[in-house]
Amino acid sequence: MERLIEIATVGNEGVHGIPAFLGIDVAVGLGITQVSGEARRMSVKDFKEAAKSDELFDTILRRYTHALLMQIALSGGATAYIQYKSDMPDGCS
Repeated sequence: MERLIEIATVGNEGVHGIPAFLGIDVAVGLGITQVSGEARRMSVKDFKEAAKSDELFDTILRRYTHALLMQIALSGGATAYIQYKSDMPDGCS
């Protein structure tokens, strides 16, 4: 049985495709839709061209990438802290 772990959440303001923005040609993650709704899709080629030709789009993608990395870092830190606390004997903190 394959096990999956959630490392980030992308809302209606988000982008699934940051590796392409960063120049990575192979996706190592899996995107899963958990709620119904609408989404927009564009080819990697068009996505990269839009980021190169539109300064505002590039800026938004850079800021989004930073926020996503912070979400992942904080999530990992919280998970490690919870594991650390759960490994401690009762009465210790």
